[in-house]
Amino acid sequence: MPNALPHCSNCVSTEPQTERIIAVLLSHTHRFIFVKTRKTAGTSVEADLSKVMGPRDVVTMVYPAVEGHRPRNFKSLNPLRRLQRKHYYNHMPARLIREFAGRKVFDAYFKFCIEREPVAKTLSQYNMITKDRSFKSFDPSLSWEEYLERGNFPVDAHLYLDQDGALMVDRILAYEKLGAELAEVTASLGIVFAGLKAQAKAGSRSSLEVTPQQRQLIYVHSRLHCLSPATRGEPPSLSRRKPKYRKR
Repeated sequence: MPNALPHCSNCVSTEPQTERIIAVLLSHTHRFIFVKTRKTAGTSVEADLSKVMGPRDVVTMVYPAVEGHRPRNFKSLNPLRRLQRKHYYNHMPARLIREFAGRKVFDAYFKFCIEREPVAKTLSQYNMITKDRSFKSFDPSLSWEEYLERGNFPVDAHLYLDQDGALMVDRILAYEKLGAELAEVTASLGIVFAGLKAQAKAGSRSSLEVTPQQRQLIYVHSRLHCLSPATRGEPPSLSRRKPKYRKR
């Protein structure tokens, strides 16, 4: 287990998710777990990696549907409640993935996620809210200033940190260098991967001007300054880390 990150005791968000759509990748074939974060091309990564997943692997649903993506094995019987089923779901925290998969599997498999510079990530979320009609919280009349006042920023630290602020994944990929870093990860896992091809939930770029005060507000709310360097969600100690566990 990686060491806890400095000054991250306040990084874990306990706020409920507003979009609990049924979608995690857990590969027994290649021994990896992909923890999906928001606004980081996670659905595109999921769609492309799902093509190398085996019949026993967990591939959760995505919405809207992406061509070539075939969900499977994301429901399992809960032994504590015999008539109730538990689901792997979209943007599922690593601590719940560990609970569902079991500590032995979780600790043995290589775990990774993607993170993005906070301001760009926030602009992407605002763009989706105001322009994507398929989004549950679609509101074309919402101004940038009103959005900032709400303070509901895409904070995802709780997805890959535990309740004490300790990192639960082996590597955080930088969204800005996703192609190269994902290629490194798949190669180290022994996966033949031709690169990202899926274009999921792509939208237009934002032309908004962000003031220094607004930028500071976003960083304070995002709490991603706990991960160094501050402009990336990528701890230097993990930036070149190789998985300990390879495909058997």
